[in-house]
Amino acid sequence: MASDVVKLSRWGVGPVLAVLTLGYTAALLLISRLLPIAMRIPIQDRVVLWISLVLIAIGIPFLIVSLFALHRAYTASKLITTGVFSLCRNPIYSSWNLFLVPAIVILLRNWLCLTIPFFMYGLLRALIRKEEEYLTATFGEEYKKYKKNVFFILPLSPLFRRAGKQ
Repeated sequence: MASDVVKLSRWGVGPVLAVLTLGYTAALLLISRLLPIAMRIPIQDRVVLWISLVLIAIGIPFLIVSLFALHRAYTASKLITTGVFSLCRNPIYSSWNLFLVPAIVILLRNWLCLTIPFFMYGLLRALIRKEEEYLTATFGEEYKKYKKNVFFILPLSPLFRRAGKQ
């Protein structure tokens, strides 16, 4: 680890992302209360429930495995590039942005709330620079190589690496 680098919290930019997303969500829900009929997505209850359950069934294990892996790597001051971190560079944010928040949004059946994952993604792209600068300063070429080969948030990196080698 570079000696002049101040170590980031294990939570990274997550708390800032969470607070800003909750504020955005609160504003959307307030607007939705004022226009309830116009905001309702007309999907059958059964379809909504199944889609949400599938997303939650993927998202929760993905989140838990990511949290344990991050905890081990952070404690050991190591860059983790295996397991869920071989699927995408930010699996904790991925689990929230791609699975858990969309599951909740689908349960809400609100057109306006469909923007929340997109808001989160844009915000994450802006905030993540701090984490990436820290990782580059701390792990140097090892992180640069990892960043080049593994997707930011989509857990598809191994599929596309294999396809590129064939």
